Amino acid sequence: MSNPYARDCSYGNLLSGKANCHYRRLTVNSSIQIFAPQVSQILFIAELNKFSSRSFGINAYRKEESMKKEQIRNELFKIEVLRQRLMRPQFIALGLTVGQGQPRILKELLFEGSMTQKKLADACLLDVTTMSRTLDRMEQAGLLVRESNPDCRRSWLIALTEKGMDIAKKVQQIFEETDKIYCSNLSEKEAEQLFVLLQKVEDNISQNCK
Repeated sequence: MSNPYARDCSYGNLLSGKANCHYRRLTVNSSIQIFAPQVSQILFIAELNKFSSRSFGINAYRKEESMKKEQIRNELFKIEVLRQRLMRPQFIALGLTVGQGQPRILKELLFEGSMTQKKLADACLLDVTTMSRTLDRMEQAGLLVRESNPDCRRSWLIALTEKGMDIAKKVQQIFEETDKIYCSNLSEKEAEQLFVLLQKVEDNISQNCK
């Protein structure tokens, strides 16, 4: 046999105003207000408080986890900005155009010797079009030359000129000084751990790049 009290005090009847029982508005928190029968008010509030506490705990954990990831992203961004701020004036003083990969190109050619444009672009993480334009500017500046490739007539080998070699050595000195600053207050073990963690971040990003 159905309970008339339960029927009269159903949620639908409460909202429609058809309920015969006594009820009043209850504020669960700042965003939730409900109607509940006075007779079961205490038990009802207790259950809602349990639910609210569990929900708050889950939301707080998710918010904390999200904040940690955001902090990692912000730190990586700040490191990149500070790195550019540190090295940019030194590269400009050498007559290099910053933002087009010129220092990296010089460094790769210094250590690897002459190489094809495609191989150089891959080593410097630049697309072929950007690399081609940058090489044109560097060739005009007398930093490098394009030589015929004996292994492939359709491609050229990129090589440093004497001037380019001199600038490349200075670029490498800047990189080495910057490396010392990066690790100035890190132990050898901490530096190794940092390297491993950064490799993991790099792998995560690489796997999602098209």
